[in-house]
Amino acid sequence: LCSRSIEARKALVGLGMRRGSVVLLDPPGAAALTDWLPPTFRRGAVWRPAFLPLLLRRLAAAGFAETVASATGPWQQWHGDSLCGCRGEILVPARL
Repeated sequence: LCSRSIEARKALVGLGMRRGSVVLLDPPGAAALTDWLPPTFRRGAVWRPAFLPLLLRRLAAAGFAETVASATGPWQQWHGDSLCGCRGEILVPARL
């Protein structure tokens, strides 16, 4: 079921995700969230994950410094894909 969903709607981030994390450093505006986030993801907490500073430092060292520089502050977590066990997450910079 999940692999067929992925093939049918490739444009949606995380569709069919069984587990893992997707970190969007430069997501579209809040109004466009519904255009790219599957409806099978649910809003979670706004928080500061402990692992994220380490990941961002590694990305900056790998040549993504300009993109990483804009990724400060708290993060909005989305849980999903609920069709595949809801063990994945998408992290997006929170717009407070």
